[in-house]
Amino acid sequence: MLLILSILAMSGMMFIVGIAVLAPELVKTLGMVVLGLGGFLLSIIAVVVLLYNFNQILRETGFR
Repeated sequence: MLLILSILAMSGMMFIVGIAVLAPELVKTLGMVVLGLGGFLLSIIAVVVLLYNFNQILRETGFR
């Protein structure tokens, strides 16, 4: 699953880079916005997963 997501992200970045080379300013800013939003979403997802795993570990050890 993670591999598929990373491959999609890489192809998306390559696509954005290719467009940015072809059509300069507007697309560059759009690409930056897209990349920024993607990174933001990924960081939120990572934090949620970490918190969830932390809760699971605490529950398993019986610490409340």
